[in-house]
Amino acid sequence: MHKHGFADELVIGKQLSILGSTMPSDGEFHEAMILFYESKVNAVIDRVYTMDNIQEAHKRMESGDHIGKIVVKISD
Repeated sequence: MHKHGFADELVIGKQLSILGSTMPSDGEFHEAMILFYESKVNAVIDRVYTMDNIQEAHKRMESGDHIGKIVVKISD
């Protein structure tokens, strides 16, 4: 494992691509949702927090140490 949270050589060896966007256009968002619902891409989730741990979730987000999304579970 490397600082990214995955082994770089596996990505390179298998000629995989990692694609991300922070501010997609409407068209890009729509295309991403189609790929997601067709199970052609996976969402990367760093950690899941409950509302009781919202401050910890915020600290994790602010630290910048996460890879993927930080999820806050509102209810069970």
